[in-house]
Amino acid sequence: MWNELHLEIMASGSVSNEQARQLASRLNDVICRSAGSSLCYAQEQQIHPNSCVTVYLQIGSMYVRDTLMLDLLVNLIRERAFDILRTKEQLGYLIQTSKFKWIHGQGLEVVIQGSHDPKYVRRRAHCHDPKRLFGEFPENTFLDA
Repeated sequence: MWNELHLEIMASGSVSNEQARQLASRLNDVICRSAGSSLCYAQEQQIHPNSCVTVYLQIGSMYVRDTLMLDLLVNLIRERAFDILRTKEQLGYLIQTSKFKWIHGQGLEVVIQGSHDPKYVRRRAHCHDPKRLFGEFPENTFLDA
């Protein structure tokens, strides 16, 4: 669906052509993400200088077997992710591993909330290499599921 997306923007008022083009470019960058890409939204807050990094890995579709496998995966990695990200890496005070469902699919979601800079957290959380974060499971782990 996203490969076929067409975006039209109308800007009115005191907006120059260049500002309208920049807005269109930014919207395109946010909406049309490529696989493996990430997006960082930053907003400064003086009272509570916290940040949150959410890692979302799309896994399977909404079929019953995929849903059961995802449930099993979440249960298998929940404690390991908490141990690595909170205890060993000390990246945040809240580490949550859960299943995330949306209308066209589902996936694994890892939320890391703390006082560190999001770029630092992404680098230390091994977000670019899920196998390093979650480990490797023997091939027969999921065969009988």
